[in-house]
Amino acid sequence: MSIAAPHRLLLTSIMGALVSGASLTALADELPQGWSGKGQAGYVMSRGNSDTDAANAKFDVFLLTPQWKHQFTLEGLFGRSAGVTSAERWDLRLQSDYTINKQLFAFGAFAYQDDRFSGFQYQSSASGGLGSRFFDSDTTKLSAQVGVGYRSLRPELLIKDDNGAVIDRIPLETQTEVVATAGVDFSHQFNPSTR
Repeated sequence: MSIAAPHRLLLTSIMGALVSGASLTALADELPQGWSGKGQAGYVMSRGNSDTDAANAKFDVFLLTPQWKHQFTLEGLFGRSAGVTSAERWDLRLQSDYTINKQLFAFGAFAYQDDRFSGFQYQSSASGGLGSRFFDSDTTKLSAQVGVGYRSLRPELLIKDDNGAVIDRIPLETQTEVVATAGVDFSHQFNPSTR
């Protein structure tokens, strides 16, 4: 186990935590109590000098109670150009927030990513911490959260042919490390159609 990670990897972990944590806080305040969800999917096909296909999908499921906010997210991405697959990624995230009082909340989060073209066989992390809601009015919301977590990742060496297609993957030793997370979420409703 190493505490000091390469700066780029640590920054990636922190940014991932910021994105997943901030999106939950902003969206959950606008959802009804109980179960809800949303999804999106897209597909682009281009034919001509070279054939290109790209697809993506994202599904969010929420469970809100007076004390708890739970969010489960599953996201996928696929891309192929000229017969060469250039993108294949799956992201899974779960975050739960527990309301301690009107201003203070605790959170726990889990994330798993399998990105076939990132240089990692997988990355996973678990984190937890505390957050505070500084403003929580109908028009302005500001909250921040900080925490600590543990990350495991397995790098891999990608061997590509002359066309850029991956022809072999060599798994390397699994790495684990302690990471810090921080996030700030701010939103302001300027008028009924602009936030």
